[in-house]
Amino acid sequence: CRFDAVTGRVKRLAAVAADTTRISSDEGTRIYADRNGTVWYGTLSGTVDRIDEWSGAVRRLSYGETGNAAVRGFAEEEQGSMFILTARRLLSVSRDGTVSSVPGLPPAAAENGYSAMLRDASGRLWIGAAGRLWMRERGGEAFRPVPFLHGHRADGVTFIGDITAERPGVLWIATNDGVFRYDESTRTTLDLRSLPGYPKEFIRISSRTVTIDRTGVVWIGYGVYGMVSVHPLNAGITTLREHPDPRRGLPHRYIRGLAEDSAGRLWIGTFGGLVRYDPADGAFRRYPALLKDASGRPIQHMNALAYRDGVLWIGTGTDGLYTMDLQTGRPVHRLGAGSAAGGPADNTIHDITFDRFGRAWVGTREGGVAVLTGDGRFLKRYAMGTGPAPLPHNNVRSVLHDRLGNIWIGTFGGAVMLHPDERTFTLYTTVENDPRTLSNARVLALLEDRRGTVWIATSGDLNRFDRESGTFRQYGVWNGFINDIIVGLAEDRRGDLWVSTYGGLATIDSTGAVRQTLFGADGLQNDLFNTGATLALRSGSVAFGGAYGLSIVDPAAVQSGTAVPPVVVQAFLRSDVPSARAVSSGEPAHIVLEPGDPFVRFEFAVMDFRFPRGNAYAYRLEGLEPDWTVTTARRNVTYANLAEGSYRFQVRSAGRDGVWNERAASVQLTVIPPLMQRWWFRPLVLLLVIAAAAGITVLRVRHRLALERLRTSIAADLHDEIGSVLARIANLADIMTMTGKKAPARGVRRRTPAADPRTIAELSRGLMEKMSDVVWSVDPRNDDLDRLASRLREHLFELGDAHGLTVTWEVEGRTAGRSVDPKTSRATLLIVKEAAANVLRHASASAVVVRLVVTDRRISFSLRDDGRGFDERALGRVNGLYNMRQRAASCGGTCEVRSAPGKGTEVSLLLPL
Repeated sequence: CRFDAVTGRVKRLAAVAADTTRISSDEGTRIYADRNGTVWYGTLSGTVDRIDEWSGAVRRLSYGETGNAAVRGFAEEEQGSMFILTARRLLSVSRDGTVSSVPGLPPAAAENGYSAMLRDASGRLWIGAAGRLWMRERGGEAFRPVPFLHGHRADGVTFIGDITAERPGVLWIATNDGVFRYDESTRTTLDLRSLPGYPKEFIRISSRTVTIDRTGVVWIGYGVYGMVSVHPLNAGITTLREHPDPRRGLPHRYIRGLAEDSAGRLWIGTFGGLVRYDPADGAFRRYPALLKDASGRPIQHMNALAYRDGVLWIGTGTDGLYTMDLQTGRPVHRLGAGSAAGGPADNTIHDITFDRFGRAWVGTREGGVAVLTGDGRFLKRYAMGTGPAPLPHNNVRSVLHDRLGNIWIGTFGGAVMLHPDERTFTLYTTVENDPRTLSNARVLALLEDRRGTVWIATSGDLNRFDRESGTFRQYGVWNGFINDIIVGLAEDRRGDLWVSTYGGLATIDSTGAVRQTLFGADGLQNDLFNTGATLALRSGSVAFGGAYGLSIVDPAAVQSGTAVPPVVVQAFLRSDVPSARAVSSGEPAHIVLEPGDPFVRFEFAVMDFRFPRGNAYAYRLEGLEPDWTVTTARRNVTYANLAEGSYRFQVRSAGRDGVWNERAASVQLTVIPPLMQRWWFRPLVLLLVIAAAAGITVLRVRHRLALERLRTSIAADLHDEIGSVLARIANLADIMTMTGKKAPARGVRRRTPAADPRTIAELSRGLMEKMSDVVWSVDPRNDDLDRLASRLREHLFELGDAHGLTVTWEVEGRTAGRSVDPKTSRATLLIVKEAAANVLRHASASAVVVRLVVTDRRISFSLRDDGRGFDERALGRVNGLYNMRQRAASCGGTCEVRSAPGKGTEVSLLLPL
């Protein structure tokens, strides 16, 4: 599997039978990434695959191993060659792929053979065989045994599963009987199973693999049972945990009270009784039955502790207040509710603080604050609704006596500052939407630092009090805190403030800036700390109790982890498919956002598995965002609807100490906008609109001119043809009127043919036909090729029937739905009719073939008869043929006549559509 730390996704690579482009087996034993970006994958069957880290392409290495040949390890040399350890032998693979066997191996058991290999930074080669560790010096030829189980039983280790190096001379060795840290220089061995908090379920399971990442975290694999991560040990942190042995730990993990006596011994109040711990020698002493209730049962719930003048004050969670003389080790008083000596009004004690007069101020859960003398006599009480300074709430978690003589009382209703006269007071609480007031009314801890500044910890952020203005400044997660529930405050010798929270331990300077954050992964008891369990020790250390024990931190020795972890960024378009490989700080990358990509998403992560919650990120998109956006939890950002242009996404990281990477990981982004949003689109559209308007105008003008020419042509035809015919009819009618004669009988020779009524009838019918053609040609519905063809066909068939002429009509191409210009339509109609009339008048033909051919751009008419024909050269200029050619030319076409004596005549008309 390939885990992407940026996205958190896992990609599985699986074997497919007979497919050499996939890995050879699903039973992997070793995996190694070399300097060139190739991942070496060894299997149980002995095959070795080389996988390209980015493309995923697989190449199989063949070296002829058979039988018990499981791959047990890989190691890379400086010149680029690779060592491959199998169960039976050690191989060397050169850069050109040549495989050779390495001699001089130590003896190995037949059943397990060689099991693990490591080449350390000094060039030494380590091999595990039959539960023993062997080493060959750099440049040497022989292996020598290295005992590594100093102070531990060696007979239980029969198999070494893996070897890795923490640093030169320090090895981590995974075996069938535990994981060991071997320091060659000191010849000491640490069994990880002895570490506090190590998972008990893994103690008796054989470990197979161990590795250390770049942050120092040790990862231990237990086969099908899972993994364990071990974080680097921090020399500046001592953690005390619950332990069944009274000499080695605490009786209970839950810590609520801390006090330090004059001898520097630490008194610890737990939910399992009182414990004394001596930091000098690490000795523990428990007091299991020190206190007993009225029925004689031991009191185990220790809630608050304080020390003064040889007396330990003990506040319990169920039975009030006790004092104990440390010289005798016996309790002196019970000062609880209802006690004879008087005392707090509630038996749950939260805090014990001494003022400058030696008086004890005792905060309780439901009884407010009781004031007692140094010897335990009750003086007075402050609570809700009583006394000169009534409290806003009876639950008191902390009391502070400042250098000006004021007594600060932290309640669940705010902080009360009792003035030195102890009769007047000032209440500080929260006001909604006013950042100058207390951030939260539940006060959990109070502290005055060496500068006289009062700090107030609440259930919602930290507050710093300004004495001059009487206002507060609030500090929360926006300042770098991981959690806003602040439970404890302590100042170290450097003047730094240590803040315990529900999410780790933070240090801040006098301005409130978070300098460092520590977690359970650093060696603390846990991330969860308790109220009342914070104490600055005289040694300079600070102690913090929590839900899983007690941590003592030496500020001068604690490892701050100032190395800034690298950050990587990955870009995604449309879906979860990455647009380019992930890049880290300083690497270039470039992606293009196409018009079809609705958004771009960037995901980023710090390559630090130790303290993921302590990492912070700052990102920006140059060209859109001038300022950096800082976040601690969010690891991705999406941008949509970006304008055209070039951008650069940058992300920087900071470790838990707030130190930022100087170089950001960046991805260059080019946004190509949709067509309609490009700079030239609007001018082009405007130009096209203008051109379209001009084109429409030109077309309309041309159409009007065409109509005008058509009208002129029709008017001329009406004047020339129809006018002349009407004149002849009128003349004939006048002649017949003047003569008064009737037409002669049929067969009688006409002496005056022009006055024959039949002539008038024929002229009238011809005139009607011409008028019909004119009306038909100007009708817009007839600007259709199919209608034109139908009219010509009907006309030709009528002529044929009337004169005994056989007419054949042929059409090639589609006529339906094809429009035709009115002028072209009228010219075609007149030319074809004229050609047909010539056939009847001159050809003496018996048959006519008419052929119409239609293409995408033009039409072709041909009319061919079988008449007597004529000699074209002897014809000269004939008005009828001349008019036909002129009509065709006026429409952009041609009209040709081909004839020969005795071979008929063909008229061909070619016109554009």
